[in-house]
Order: sequence, then structure tokens, then C-alpha cells
Amino acid sequence: MNKTRLVIHVGYPKTGSSTLQFGLFKHLHDINHLQLKTWRQDTPDEPLSDRLSSLLFQKKKISEKYKELEYGKLNIISDESLTAPLRLRRINFGDNIEDPINFPATLSNEYSDEIAQGLDIKILVVLRNQVDLLYSQYVEEYNLVLYKSIDLLHNSDGEIDLTGMGIYDYANYLGSLRRTFGKENIVVCLFEDWKHDPEKFFSQISSVISFESHEVANILSKTHENKKDRNEKGYITKGSSVQVEYFSTEKKSLIMSRFKGSNAMLESEWNISFEKLNAYGYV
Repeated sequence: MNKTRLVIHVGYPKTGSSTLQFGLFKHLHDINHLQLKTWRQDTPDEPLSDRLSSLLFQKKKISEKYKELEYGKLNIISDESLTAPLRLRRINFGDNIEDPINFPATLSNEYSDEIAQGLDIKILVVLRNQVDLLYSQYVEEYNLVLYKSIDLLHNSDGEIDLTGMGIYDYANYLGSLRRTFGKENIVVCLFEDWKHDPEKFFSQISSVISFESHEVANILSKTHENKKDRNEKGYITKGSSVQVEYFSTEKKSLIMSRFKGSNAMLESEWNISFEKLNAYGYV
């Protein structure tokens, strides 16, 4: 008898999640290899408040949409905002919201009945060095600066302020996943491997979705969702077409000083080589 399996792809934001969702997972959903559940999968204007992560941020029960698993099959729930920062979601839902560090335990509780009946849950998480991730997210949300005078990364004096960005403490968040689901059920990928060690990256994705690695590579080579224009000075925002300059050396140093210690723990706790962490700008 085939086992019912659930993969929860928790992000992170700005790690190619849209390409995985609508380039790879949606294709495999369409050919009946798996069942995909992701925000705006079938309804382009689905409200943000209906998103899985949004329900959890608002301390609500998840909707039946995300509980309707296909028996005896691989199911994937993909929502990179399961690892969105508090600082961003407070803009949407106010100050009285749940910390995403608690989402792993909440999700386990939500599926406790299904787990008792034999549901196998695995977690897919894709990391990216915080300097590049935060810059990319800053560009993505730059309309907040332009039209609402809300800056996700700076205080009123223009200085880097990482208040509400604790979810990007990777060692801490991965520890929460490990305590809830077990280390053996967590696959940790590096976004940088997608470009610099693709064989490793595609092999990891392949192991999670039970699909040949070379086919994963082939499918992903044909699509790039949410791609941004850029030049030597920075990225260009969508819609407003404003150039957002790359972070200065000083800003990069301030960001990494916050996360470098946590990132160093990825070597001992998650078997990610120091050479890669160093080469990819984590330490």
C-alpha cells in the first residue's frame, strides 16, 4: 500500500520559491506525480489573508484547503512566507501575531490526527546568505518605502535595523524544525548551490519529491519566475521601475555581524561544509 506523504516547503523567501512552485511543483502536479497546495495556485487574486502562513500569523486554524491530502500519494504544501519576518507581516496583520519560529509546532499539531494514522511529513527548507536575501526582499517590498514610508531594514536615521528579523537566525529556526519533525525528516538546501553546485541542489530536491534529478534540472532550466532587472548599481523594482542600489560594504558587515555566529553552527549541526559557508558569504 502506498504511503501518504506530505512535504512542507517552508521557504525561505527570495530563494527561488516561485520557480520551484510554478516551474517544478506545478508541472508535477499537472502530470499527476504529486498534489500541490500553494497560494494563488488557481486563483491569481486569492487574498493574502487566506494564505496558509497568513492564517498562522493571525493565530487561526488552517483552512480545509490545506488539510485535503490525497491518500496514498505525495502531497506538497509550499509557502515561503512560513519563514517571513515578523516585521513584514506586522504591516499586514498588526502587532498581535504569532512568531513564525512557532509554526513548526503549530503545523505538527494541525496534522496530529493524520500523523497518528501514518502520515509521513518531511520539511524542505532553502537557505540563502542573509545579505543577499535581505537585499532581494528589500527590493521586492520597496513600494512600502515609496508609497507608505515604511522601511523594512532601516530606522528613521537610515541605519540598518534588524528588529523583527529573528526568523533569519537559521540555526535557531532549524532547531525548531528539528525538535518538531526530527532531523532525519528535514532537507536543508542552499540557494547558492542552485548556481554553483547544481548537481547537489537538484539531487536534494529530487530526494524530496521522488523524481529523477536530471528531470528536475531539465524542468527548472526552462523557467525563472519573478526575475528582476538589474544593472551594475542595483536591481530595478517592478511597477515603479526604481533602481535600488546594492548594499554598501558597511551595511553588509552590519547584517552579517548579526547572523554570522548562527550561520557557523550550520557546519556542525547540519553538515554544511565551512568551505561552502565561507564561499557563499554566510560566515
